[in-house]
Amino acid sequence: MFLIMAEFDWELGGVKFAMTIGIFFVGIVFGMAPTLTSRIPVMVRTRVLGVCNSLAAGIFLAAGLVHLFSESIELFNSLYDLHFINPAFLLAPVGFFITFVIDKVLFTKEEDPHALDAQSTTDKHRHRHDEVQSPFHESKEGDHIHPKHDYGGHGHSHGLSISEDGKPSLSNYILVAVLSFHSILAGFVIGLEDEMSSVVLVFLALVSHHWVESFALGVNILRASVHIRPMAMLVLFFSTMAPAGIIIGTLLNTFMSNSAGEALEAYSVAIAAGSFLYVAIVDILVEEFLIIRDKWMKTLFLVIGFALEAGVVLIFEELAHKDQDHDH
Repeated sequence: MFLIMAEFDWELGGVKFAMTIGIFFVGIVFGMAPTLTSRIPVMVRTRVLGVCNSLAAGIFLAAGLVHLFSESIELFNSLYDLHFINPAFLLAPVGFFITFVIDKVLFTKEEDPHALDAQSTTDKHRHRHDEVQSPFHESKEGDHIHPKHDYGGHGHSHGLSISEDGKPSLSNYILVAVLSFHSILAGFVIGLEDEMSSVVLVFLALVSHHWVESFALGVNILRASVHIRPMAMLVLFFSTMAPAGIIIGTLLNTFMSNSAGEALEAYSVAIAAGSFLYVAIVDILVEEFLIIRDKWMKTLFLVIGFALEAGVVLIFEELAHKDQDHDH
């Protein structure tokens, strides 16, 4: 039987519940924060977000490689008598490509090459390489404040899609969908984890970038001249995704048999590892390091983020081994 009511760990459940509440309010607070930052210079916000993004990228890299990927390998080794390649090595790329398709392929529109040539000629005199911004960031050039390009349109659409009636545009909905996919997957992994150390590690990785994503989402929506009420609804929807993932994962972990739960955890963790790597490398690092400014500061914080998360992983692993030795 796959559905068997497992003994519920109330202490771990309480921690996950607290994380659910915490991550929800992080999304709400930082998602609506851009409405209060109109007096802060655009470039200051952009540079701070860039450095924080790089820190989060390091944390995501370590969470994906040092923690999730290695954990999925161990889980598959314990589940199956493997005489072939470990499934984790196949599933992590699956997670990477699923996230890629959702992010860059599924919702992108093919543009007229003649229109692109005209756009390129028009923009050539007012765009410099060191002012290239990520989809989440604004830049200020002359009298125009706009993001680098619409989400999914690298280097093609330099103008911001401004709402005429204060309602969200399709690009706003696409951005929410992409960010929500990652959030619900990360929350799902937290819910499936049955060890306190693993729960804390994944939560640290998630929250380190969640506030940046929430703030950047709010900036993107606000710059499109979307009214406060529909903006709040989009931020609210995004903020519920990670908590929903935690709740769903926890329920599945509780009602499934140990073997089925461990198998589901192994597959989910491996796929999540690939998703984490995609977010770190493609969504953050590739975009951030297109911007020449602060590249050494970003590199420093990238290394710091990786070292912090990897250090926490190693500490928790050491504590777990000591507990196992003590039990024996």
